Amino acid sequence: MAKIDIDTCIGCRKCISACPFGAIEMVNGKAHIIADKCRGCMVCTSSCPVQAIS
Repeated sequence: MAKIDIDTCIGCRKCISACPFGAIEMVNGKAHIIADKCRGCMVCTSSCPVQAIS
């Protein structure tokens, strides 16, 4: 499962657009993984311009 460093996240929403499973949502301006939807494909990691997703 992907993990987002909310201190690094800039809230650009690129990961939300990239996720094929709709497993990322914005909470207080930061991206958060929806655990039961994440399939661990890690497509989101390459979409993040600040490398906040691992």
